[in-house]
Amino acid sequence: MFVNIGVTMLQNTVHRICKDCVHFQKNDRFWRFNKNATVFGHCKKFGKTDLVSGDVELTFASLCRNDDSKCGLEGIHYESKIRKQ
Repeated sequence: MFVNIGVTMLQNTVHRICKDCVHFQKNDRFWRFNKNATVFGHCKKFGKTDLVSGDVELTFASLCRNDDSKCGLEGIHYESKIRKQ
């Protein structure tokens, strides 16, 4: 017997989609070849800064959405790129 533990999303609800968030940064390395390569995008809200060099290592957005201590499935840090009028 199999149990479906996936997330079911309703079509009539508004979802917090990473690519529509101000914190999302597309990865140009993959974006050149596939405009839908959002799976490789990064979240500018989460990452680590090297205190010596100042280089910032961003976290993949997909990992942030699977981590409840970051954005989680609910997208708690989501901020829309689209301004509401």
